Amino acid sequence: MPVPAVIDNVDSASWAHSLSSLVRGGTLVMVGGTTGFDVSLNLLPVIADQLTITGSIMGTLDDMQNLMNLIAQAGIEPEIGAVLPLEQAREGFRAMWEGRTRGKTVFTCN
Repeated sequence: MPVPAVIDNVDSASWAHSLSSLVRGGTLVMVGGTTGFDVSLNLLPVIADQLTITGSIMGTLDDMQNLMNLIAQAGIEPEIGAVLPLEQAREGFRAMWEGRTRGKTVFTCN
């Protein structure tokens, strides 16, 4: 289901999916480059669907609080793919690096 905005911190691995997830007039905000910064861009969907692509590296504390309020009000919940004890961090990071994860990996301390 298309959405009005996507905030993406993954970049090259999620670029095409993020763009295709937008409604006409939607906005893609790139805030990181976990999987790299080089992407391919077909301009036709950007022009035809009047998409906005922008980047952001930081914000104010007020910006963060506003974002957290939006997330809470909209009922947005992250997808948790794995919960691992900190002692298994090496294995968890290896799985992320190798692309064997889905959602967020959460490390816990006892």
